[in-house]
Amino acid sequence: MSSQKELLEGLLGRGLLKSTELKEAWLKVDRAKFVPPEFINQAYEDTPLPLGKEQTISQPSVVAFMLDLLAVKKGMKILEVGSGSGFVTALLATLVGPQGKIISLEIISTLVEQAKQNLSFYNYANVNLLAADGSGGYKKEAPYDRIILSAAAQELKEELLEQLSDTGRLVAPVGRHEHSLLVWQRQKNKIIKKIYPGFIFVPLVSA
Repeated sequence: MSSQKELLEGLLGRGLLKSTELKEAWLKVDRAKFVPPEFINQAYEDTPLPLGKEQTISQPSVVAFMLDLLAVKKGMKILEVGSGSGFVTALLATLVGPQGKIISLEIISTLVEQAKQNLSFYNYANVNLLAADGSGGYKKEAPYDRIILSAAAQELKEELLEQLSDTGRLVAPVGRHEHSLLVWQRQKNKIIKKIYPGFIFVPLVSA
C-alpha cells in the first residue's frame, strides 16, 4: 500500500472503521508522520512497526478495531494510556473535535518527545500529553467518557474503572502472553464487559 487512502480502503474492505467520523479522521491523520524515518516505506502496511524501547506503533487494523469499540463522539474527554508515537492520540483528537479533550500518558520519556514532535504537524489545542505512569489512570482529570490502553496490562487496575463517567467506556488489551481486548461499559452502578480474544500487544510499562 502506498497511501493512507489505500490503507483506509483495505480496512473498509475488512469491515472496519464503521462510522463516517472514523473514516474522515483516518484520512486526515497520516500514519507516515508517526513512524520512524527508517520505516517510512512501510507506513501504510497493515503491520506494527518498532518505535524503540521495545515499543511499537500498533497495526492499523487493530487500531481501527479498538476505535470502533471505543465509539468516540464529539466533545468527549478521553484518557489514553500509552501515547507511543502519537498516532492514536491524533485520531482521538480529531474525533472529539475542539470541544473535546485528550489526556495522553506515556511513561517512556523519549517517546513523549517523539509524540509531541509528531503531533506538532497538526497543532491540536485539545491534547495534553504528559510523561507519566498511566497504569492507574490520571485522577486529576477524571471522570472520563472513554479510556483506551494502547499496551497490554497483565491485570487491569480498579482505579481505571473508577475513573469512568456514569456512561463511560474502557477498551484495553489484558493478559500475560496472548491478549484479549476487553470492553467495559459503565451504566450507572453496573459495568457490562465484553471480551475479544486473540491479540498480541507490547506490555504496558509502569513504574
